[in-house]
Amino acid sequence: MAEVDDHIAAGDLMLARGDLDGAELCYRKAYAIDIRSANALHSIGFIQAERGNFQTAIRWAERAIERDPHFLLAYNLLGNALLALKRYEEALVALPKGPANSKRATVSLRNNMALCYAGLGRWAEAEQELRAVLGEEVTYATRFSAVGMISHE
Repeated sequence: MAEVDDHIAAGDLMLARGDLDGAELCYRKAYAIDIRSANALHSIGFIQAERGNFQTAIRWAERAIERDPHFLLAYNLLGNALLALKRYEEALVALPKGPANSKRATVSLRNNMALCYAGLGRWAEAEQELRAVLGEEVTYATRFSAVGMISHE
């Protein structure tokens, strides 16, 4: 539905400007038009995660996955929320496997997996994921220090 997509796009613009309230309002308008929209469900959950409401974000992500089991962003949201709650094993299961649909998403996904492995004390796997991030995006400078910290352990 074009109207749903328009509200989500408007919400994304507000989110990029740091306007969480405005973004959420747009996402909720999209949801009101189509309560089955995985994108709207995910977007509302993302706002909840940004606000630190991780349990609520998990519920929205699960609803998005229920509506569209192929919507990778919902799995990433679920994994991120679980990671924030230090539920590392669950986060590893939730995070999508394989390459994402963009370089940026792939980098984010692999970084999140590395953080899960580090949280579990699985340093070699954390380092492997971070080195893969560097292979995807060599300008992702913050990962250089993370690889060094993991390697030092």
